[in-house]
Amino acid sequence: MNFYGKIENSANLPDNCRAIKKIVLLSGETIYAPVYLMGGGQAHKKYFIKALNNKKYENALEWCAGHGEIGFELLTNLTTKTLTFSDIHLIQNFGA
Repeated sequence: MNFYGKIENSANLPDNCRAIKKIVLLSGETIYAPVYLMGGGQAHKKYFIKALNNKKYENALEWCAGHGEIGFELLTNLTTKTLTFSDIHLIQNFGA
């Protein structure tokens, strides 16, 4: 949660990049994500979960991850043991 606090308090970002949204995953876990990274994760995650059909994987990659909602769903429901996120937005640099 430290990362999101940096975003909220950063004078370098426009107001529309500071908004944070609380997301409750199907597992009941909660993540907090910058609104500007919202993409299709909420709409499409159920299709990924259904397509994987309870298969188990050692590793997973969420490409064009945004805030990573699909990947976090797969990780929290134990579909994958490890998870890597990839996105064009370098979110770790914001608020630094």
